[in-house]
Amino acid sequence: MAHSLDTTTTAARDRLHDDHNRTVSTSDSLTADGMRWTATSAQERDAVHAVLIPSDLTEPVRLISLKRAKAGTLHSALAAYLGSPVDAARCLSTVDFLFSLDGHYADDPDRYDNVRASAFRAGVWKTVIDGTHPASAADVERARDMFSSGPAFRPLFGPVVVVGVDPATGEWRSAPELVAERILTADARAARVRALLQGLVLRAG
Repeated sequence: MAHSLDTTTTAARDRLHDDHNRTVSTSDSLTADGMRWTATSAQERDAVHAVLIPSDLTEPVRLISLKRAKAGTLHSALAAYLGSPVDAARCLSTVDFLFSLDGHYADDPDRYDNVRASAFRAGVWKTVIDGTHPASAADVERARDMFSSGPAFRPLFGPVVVVGVDPATGEWRSAPELVAERILTADARAARVRALLQGLVLRAG
């Protein structure tokens, strides 16, 4: 089994951030997850700090801590928030939006449509395009391509967890602070607007 994982690691990592694929296949996600972890960083060995974006708008977006299993995998920690199987939606070479395929096959798609996650991912692309978020030339090109069709054409479903990625290895790491901060700030502003509109509707009624 160890030999099998070793021989598939490179291919799985290459497919993980292949520009032609928007998501990782289930088998590649699980294989790459087990091989992403390295013992070079004590901080990342303990936990990965991520952003949870629930599909229910009444639930707040919040920071979560994902503990690695002894083998280094995050699969068990992610399952507590996303269920299984887990896939990765394309964002940047340094950012992944993780979700569960179960949300895509739900009987009630409206309940699982994660409009916030879709909007936040489009927002990351926009900040890369306008230069307010530091990114490589490849990521700028990717952001332009992904953003050009509009967020409505790239929806995300079910709860979503945002993590960072080591572009050289595909290793999941803590979400970049700038991305996490912008998502939390944007959600706080949106929550205030929703509360204001709800108050206006109640007073009008």
